[in-house]
Amino acid sequence: MRQRRWAPPASGAGATRRREPGSSWRSRQPSRAREWSPVSDVFLRVEFRIRPRAGLSLPRLLSLVVAVLLALASVTFALSGCRALFGPAGPFGRGGPEPPDPEQARLVAASSNALAFDLLEKLSVAAAGKNVVLSPLSISALLAMLLEGADGETAAAIAGVLHLPWGQDPAAGESAGGFGTLLNYISHPDATGPDVELAIGNAIWPTVGYPLTDEFVETMTDDFRAEVAELDLGSQQAADEIDHWVVEKTRGRIQRMSDALGLPDPGAVTVLMNAVYFKGNWTHRFDKEATQPGTFTFPDGTEVTVPMMCRRGEFEVAEGALADGLGFLMLRLPYGEDQRFVMEILLPGLPDIGRFVAGLTPEERLEAAAALAEQEVFLVMPSFELEYEATRELDAALQGLGMAIAYSPESDFTPMSPRDPWLSRIAHKTYIRVDEEGSEAAGVTGGVMRESMPAELRVDRPFVFTVTDTDTGVILFMGVVTDPTA
Repeated sequence: MRQRRWAPPASGAGATRRREPGSSWRSRQPSRAREWSPVSDVFLRVEFRIRPRAGLSLPRLLSLVVAVLLALASVTFALSGCRALFGPAGPFGRGGPEPPDPEQARLVAASSNALAFDLLEKLSVAAAGKNVVLSPLSISALLAMLLEGADGETAAAIAGVLHLPWGQDPAAGESAGGFGTLLNYISHPDATGPDVELAIGNAIWPTVGYPLTDEFVETMTDDFRAEVAELDLGSQQAADEIDHWVVEKTRGRIQRMSDALGLPDPGAVTVLMNAVYFKGNWTHRFDKEATQPGTFTFPDGTEVTVPMMCRRGEFEVAEGALADGLGFLMLRLPYGEDQRFVMEILLPGLPDIGRFVAGLTPEERLEAAAALAEQEVFLVMPSFELEYEATRELDAALQGLGMAIAYSPESDFTPMSPRDPWLSRIAHKTYIRVDEEGSEAAGVTGGVMRESMPAELRVDRPFVFTVTDTDTGVILFMGVVTDPTA
């Protein structure tokens, strides 16, 4: 096909094509008996620590993974009001078309959240007690882009991992319609708020001369508002340009994404990327003068002193329970004047964070959220700043969830390119900061496509050799090489 440099559509040209999905919501579970009832009418203490003081070994630091992850999930999936930047130009201007269907956006958000809980459990196990911070929206958007380029069993596998709530017919193009609707809905200018910023970007970089189908490029630019441009993926210049794009989209919070993707890579034929950036000020900020040293307790009972923010006021609080009866507390902290974006803290009643993460489901989170009610409490919680990276462990998690075929030469990505590449790796990097003013978070997910290549045979250890006449079979020379430099 004719090669070209693609650019995202101008304002108004990239409106999402509407598609009406069917629905199959996962039913909510009934209320269950609770082991723990921690809420008093006047006092609430929420404590978790991110950075240990000197002398504490990191493996002992089993941080409150759920609080951080679900806070980020809530930030990105609450479908809330904010100043949004999606691609170079938003498809909806003031006085322009109506925003996308919010019900369809919420339906896709529920699917993305289901994947979030799947990945939380698997990556928490892989982290072995260390912190985990994800942007489920970023990972889901990247997988939806891959789905648009997949067919057959490969498409069905990706759709299954995404928990798509409608018939998984890749020919229907429903993933782009649904995820495009979600991204455009939360980026509509009517959601503008002075205290909250959201930026979402997508990009695709085929290597120079590598053909992408016109249909795939059109879907990426129209539904995902992706920037598409050729790069020599085997060059350092291409790696630098990709890093520059990521730094720009995340306000400098994510650096060296090319390293996580293994770039430069002469064997890479296409790179797909999603970036999500969020910054929000608390509706009611903490007083920095009130922050003071406090104690955080690790699961093994050891303690560490950390800076604790404090504020007394009205907070939304609820109790919840897992299927096994383990109780937990949910606290909601809103951002901005309209309070549509929130951070959620989920605090288990027992210091067994592994059991809590393994048992927590989207339905149990929704049940607790539905029970939220305002009450006056004295909140004590730490400020923290985290960075996280998942590469091979994310690939392993996605393959374990059913996407193994996408990582093999037997995959079918012909809708993306007539050369039928396959998925080599997916990498994910995140950043989050929580302090007295509010929160700042960024997440980037990238995927590298390769073409089927012959199996590598590497002679990199001692070997035996011969020089032979194949007619008579006589060996002219023979030897053992243990040191080729001698």
